[in-house]
Amino acid sequence: MESNEDQRRRTKTEMIVDEIIGSIVSGKLQPGDRVASERSLTVRFGVSVGTVQKALAHLEHRGIVVREHGRGTFVTPQNATVDARFIRFRDCSGEPLPLYIHVLSVRHVVADESQVRFFGRRQRLACIDRVINVGGRFDLFSEFVLTREAFDKLAKNAPESFSRNVRQAIADCLMLPTIRVEQEIQFRRWPERVTSQLGIPKGGVGFVMDVRSYTLNDRPLFYLRVFSQPFVDASLVFDT
Repeated sequence: MESNEDQRRRTKTEMIVDEIIGSIVSGKLQPGDRVASERSLTVRFGVSVGTVQKALAHLEHRGIVVREHGRGTFVTPQNATVDARFIRFRDCSGEPLPLYIHVLSVRHVVADESQVRFFGRRQRLACIDRVINVGGRFDLFSEFVLTREAFDKLAKNAPESFSRNVRQAIADCLMLPTIRVEQEIQFRRWPERVTSQLGIPKGGVGFVMDVRSYTLNDRPLFYLRVFSQPFVDASLVFDT
């Protein structure tokens, strides 16, 4: 139970964010539901429109809500969960936690040593940087790496897939199903782009999971790397 002192320490923006997340986690707000209007939130919390907009922008950045001009703010649809075959969380009671995804950027990179071993040669790749919010409780950082050729085809035929399930889009649009996966879990130092995005000290060491996906004839398909913050009230489940 939160004390009055804890409540006073929270900013008004944080109170709005926590209230909306709490409604989603409790089931009061379902995927696709419309969040209360900006006007009603200003009245309810006794704050300015700017404060409400800041809170909603924060939720949108974390992939928890989507804002549509002229229509309002909506809980991110359930089908926006990402790569759930490989990443699933449950709370202490065993209930699955939804995963909300937000695309940060697309980088064109040269394969590192582990990716060279996977793709077979050093080449230019496309890396989709994304933040995955787990049930409004904590964030993951995800790097989804695939060849430039595959990325260009997806960008042309299914651009919305980058904020949804890229693996499924690859199967549907490129006709390349995932046949086999390899998973490797370790603790290692995180790059600065990850620590700055997740708000942890520079040079931090944390959980890293690499997923290598193969398609027909055991050809390399995509390389997924996930960085996870510490968590205490959820169990991590891997499907292979």
